Amino acid sequence: MKLTHIYAMCAAVVAILLGFWLVQHIRNHTRNRQIATTLLEMHHQWATNDYHAKGMTVPTMLAQEHLHGSSAGILGAYVEYDEQKNGVEWSRRLHILRADTNSTTWTLFEMAVPKDTNLLKMAWKHKLITVTGEP
Repeated sequence: MKLTHIYAMCAAVVAILLGFWLVQHIRNHTRNRQIATTLLEMHHQWATNDYHAKGMTVPTMLAQEHLHGSSAGILGAYVEYDEQKNGVEWSRRLHILRADTNSTTWTLFEMAVPKDTNLLKMAWKHKLITVTGEP
């Protein structure tokens, strides 16, 4: 087999892997934007209800089986889920926040904390996306 054939096969494999990564990246970006938009809508609903929980529901997109809680306040909104992975119980949260009440820039975070206090060093937090919207 010639050296040029090997280079061509390597380039093809790299191009395929790059294509898979790009598709997954676009899917994640779209999903994160949908979550952020849904949390902004939830925040707006809570704001029109003067941030009282009575009568508030979680949007269908975020209402999953393991939903543990949800809330909204003047600076953001969140939904929280109880999950179990690899024998560890987790509390996972999707949280959208803004820096102050005049800001129209919102940041979506995903965070998880193990429920076992001996495992708190395993907790993590990721910034998923920044969006702009109504204050």
